[in-house]
Amino acid sequence: MAMTEHSENQSARDQELVSVINAAEQLGMLKQSVFKVLKRLGIDPIKRRDPERRNATTSFISAADLKRVATECAGNSADAGSTADGFTTAP
Repeated sequence: MAMTEHSENQSARDQELVSVINAAEQLGMLKQSVFKVLKRLGIDPIKRRDPERRNATTSFISAADLKRVATECAGNSADAGSTADGFTTAP
C-alpha cells in the first residue's frame, strides 16, 4: 500500500508541473524572458526528461510558481515603457 500511496503523491505533484515552454506560451512571452523572471524571483525550475519532446531535458515549474511569474509580469507590464520581461525600452 505504501508504494501505491507514494505513486499517487508523485502523480499529483506531476500534474501540478508546467513546462517553462508552455508557461511562456500561456503568458505570451519568450522562453528566455520567463527564465529571467524565474531567476529574479529566486525560483529554480525542475529539470526532467519530457516524452512529449522526444525525451529531451525540459524545465518545469509548479502551477503556483506560474501564478507568481504571471503576477510579476502583469505588474511590470503596467509600468510605462517596460517590456514583459521587466526591462525598459529605449526612448
